[in-house]
Amino acid sequence: MHLQEHPPESAERQTLGSCRGEIIQREMQKALRVYGEVLRLVRRLPEDTRPYYGKYLRENFVNYREVDANDTTALDELFRRAYNHSLWVLNKYSVDESAANNLKEICCG
Repeated sequence: MHLQEHPPESAERQTLGSCRGEIIQREMQKALRVYGEVLRLVRRLPEDTRPYYGKYLRENFVNYREVDANDTTALDELFRRAYNHSLWVLNKYSVDESAANNLKEICCG
């Protein structure tokens, strides 16, 4: 039995695949950083509200897990929405907005 050899991938195709992989990894890391930072902000809320907002945070991240990691426009929009919504919640409970400076840096660069 003779195994048919596949032609080697072109350098261009390998580079493209590598770039896509790097983009996906970078965006996944960014999403995890956003999640962690919002979780830190939840800890600044009044104690009786933390379970609600913690659950809300988890549910939203789970709901958006199907977003294409290659669609950086959609991801950037989700990150901006996470930041803006976090500000809204912080203001609702009179928490200083500056607490979200790290989140702003991650989401809005």
